[in-house]
Amino acid sequence: MVVQNVFILFIFLIVFAAIVFGSIYMLSIKIITEFRTHRTQQIKISSKSQLLNLRLKAFERLVLFVERISPDQLIMRHTKQRESATELKHRLVKNIQDEYYHNITQQLYISPILWSEIVAVKEGVIQLVEKTYNSIPEQGSGTDLGKQILFNAMQNEDNQIVRTLQQLKSELEQYF
Repeated sequence: MVVQNVFILFIFLIVFAAIVFGSIYMLSIKIITEFRTHRTQQIKISSKSQLLNLRLKAFERLVLFVERISPDQLIMRHTKQRESATELKHRLVKNIQDEYYHNITQQLYISPILWSEIVAVKEGVIQLVEKTYNSIPEQGSGTDLGKQILFNAMQNEDNQIVRTLQQLKSELEQYF
């Protein structure tokens, strides 16, 4: 009978230990799961915040890009005394392309439609420079080319630069 009582006590202790261990195990699983869920939410919030900051910087850089390649800004920054029209044309086109390649990764943070507008602005300004260069006399000066580019830009009723800047601001408002 003593053996039987010891055996029952032993079974009781094993069952009690299993219940305690099972409870601790289930509680640990629940705590770990809640911690992981909470940590995942924190990472998502942090990622969204970082992405928002990157998007804001992309919009800032693209606005600056569009402003910098506008004909008036280009001419003001790049016209030099006593240079040929050919020299100015090459410098303007190179500057536009350099600015574009410097900002090409910003397309990751804006809509594809808006990026195509940015590319169209770049191509439009290069085309304006090329067409204007081809319309002036061969021995024209850089100053003559610059004046004619500004004149031709003002004659263009469809101001793609202004429209693109408005689209940039409009898309930016969706995020903020």
